[in-house]
Amino acid sequence: MGAVDFISKPFRREELLARVRTNLELGRLRADLETRVAQRTAELHNAIEQLKLEVNERRRSELASREAKRVSGESQTPLL
Repeated sequence: MGAVDFISKPFRREELLARVRTNLELGRLRADLETRVAQRTAELHNAIEQLKLEVNERRRSELASREAKRVSGESQTPLL
């Protein structure tokens, strides 16, 4: 809260209730936002891990393809 929530005396009941409601709502919204950020962060971490797996799989596939081409090329070379 702090200085922005300072209420001078005598205070008006309606103003006090409005400020309390506002601060409660801000707290709820802040908590909701933190939850959403945590969820989205977890989703992004999962997506990054999935992409890493896909990159590694493509690298293995490319290496296997190159090796197959190399071996295939060697087998077609006539022996002297």
